[in-house]
Amino acid sequence: MPQPVRGAIQTAVTPYLGGLLAAYWTALCIGTHIPKIPEPLEVGGSDKFLHYGAYAGLAFLLAAWWTGAGRLSLGTATVLLAICLGYGVLDEQAQDFVGRDCDLWDWVADAIGTLTGLALYALVARQLTAPAKPSQTPSVSD
Repeated sequence: MPQPVRGAIQTAVTPYLGGLLAAYWTALCIGTHIPKIPEPLEVGGSDKFLHYGAYAGLAFLLAAWWTGAGRLSLGTATVLLAICLGYGVLDEQAQDFVGRDCDLWDWVADAIGTLTGLALYALVARQLTAPAKPSQTPSVSD
């Protein structure tokens, strides 16, 4: 992808990241604190994939917002991991107050999802912020 296109994507997306992150995190908080999940929304079997996906999305959006859609350093990734893991603990413990279960394995799924979201963001950001490669086609000279 040529550098101007990469820069245009960052410029177009960056102003909306804060609002998107706030909306996503709010929906995540509300969704995990509904006292009883309505029957049509119940997932048969384990809900661990929901936890995994939700926290992968949270980590990805948080990383994009925090870095301004730029590259993710190891230090920043560590801070974001701590934020998501800490929020996951609070999220699980607060569910007891609304009649839901606080489950260690839900938190483990949250943690694995967080790591996946951060890794995926790092790969995407690296691709979008990498310098353009010089053309590989030979030039024709007289």
